[in-house]
Amino acid sequence: MVRLLLILIFCGQGISAIGTEKKIEAELSDPLFIDEVWGKVGELSCLKCHSTTGEAKDSGFILRETVLLDEAKLQEAHAANFTAFEKMARKRSGSGQSRLLLKPIGELNHEGEQVLEKNSTGHLILKQFVGKLDGKAEPNPSVAKYTPKPFFEGVTMLE
Repeated sequence: MVRLLLILIFCGQGISAIGTEKKIEAELSDPLFIDEVWGKVGELSCLKCHSTTGEAKDSGFILRETVLLDEAKLQEAHAANFTAFEKMARKRSGSGQSRLLLKPIGELNHEGEQVLEKNSTGHLILKQFVGKLDGKAEPNPSVAKYTPKPFFEGVTMLE
């Protein structure tokens, strides 16, 4: 009986780990995290301190550099960074707001001081990410897809 119970517990952990991997894989296929959160906020504003060698290496919010990586190692690093951002986004302050939104704007203790301005493009990207995790995703106009005008529009051709 005990043996059966142990087998069921270990199988259940494997299934939940597989489910977590699939969830992260699905999130990474959405361009919001890699293109917006990581590309415009994490890599530019967070990585310099929140890395294994940065000033915030003991913070529990550790990110991995992705610039020189490719293929499987790049996917692995993006998954690790997504997990770190998700974990921080789900942590709440006493007021119930996400710590990911409060720390970078200086409204919670952040030894790196204020990194983003409140309601700046970077802060709005983080708000959209937290909203999506909370199931309240709203389209963010600052992250809308750019549609360029035709190349020669407004150009007068000479004969």
